[in-house]
Amino acid sequence: MNDEKWDSIDYVLKFTEPIVDMLRDANLDGSKLHLIYDMWDSMIEKVKNIIFEHEGEDLISGQSTFFDSIHGVLVAR
Repeated sequence: MNDEKWDSIDYVLKFTEPIVDMLRDANLDGSKLHLIYDMWDSMIEKVKNIIFEHEGEDLISGQSTFFDSIHGVLVAR
């Protein structure tokens, strides 16, 4: 595989890592319901930071169609 393919794989792993970490934390035994919303918001911000950094966009004024798609999936109920 070429470097470009490995870079793409690395990128996917980077922006999915906060999602997996949040799910692992929420799956532990114990009372966590009161923490879920904060954990979820924090996870979305981490994903946004990774995507915007990769695309070279400004976090405040930048736009990312890819992040908008991912965000839509994450907040869908």
